[in-house]
Amino acid sequence: MDPGTVSLLAAGIGGTAGVLGGAVGAFLSSRFQLKIVREQLSHDHHRWLRQEGLASYASLLAAYHSFTTAVSPVTGPSRKKLKDHLPEINKTEYVLVQAQAQIRFVGTVETEKASRKLCDAVVHVADTLRRKGTSVEVDESVTAVCDAYDAFVTAVKSAIAPA
Repeated sequence: MDPGTVSLLAAGIGGTAGVLGGAVGAFLSSRFQLKIVREQLSHDHHRWLRQEGLASYASLLAAYHSFTTAVSPVTGPSRKKLKDHLPEINKTEYVLVQAQAQIRFVGTVETEKASRKLCDAVVHVADTLRRKGTSVEVDESVTAVCDAYDAFVTAVKSAIAPA
């Protein structure tokens, strides 16, 4: 084989190998970059869920505080007239139910279950008051709310504790 043909053949093989090597390198680099972007998006999504979860937990706790403030005059020792406080009780109950609904989407499984129990207990107190339940029934339902609140706080502490 003549040296010109060999050098031409070597240059063709070298050029093809260079192009092929560049294409493989570009492909591998793009796959690596895609992996990095996906990991970053996953991290950002988890951070967003955590922030939204914290905000929804705080909203539920604020709604719980408003509800207990509205209910305390009619459940405490003085037992004031219910009809004067019923609009505020209804309003704060509604706000609490709405706050609990947010937790369904951004909370952990444990906080969602605990918030649902708290919400159910609050609704039960409000229903007991609306149907003019006995003071024993009201006291029992208030105790159930306190227990559900404690369980919710425990679930939230567990959810926000560092891993």
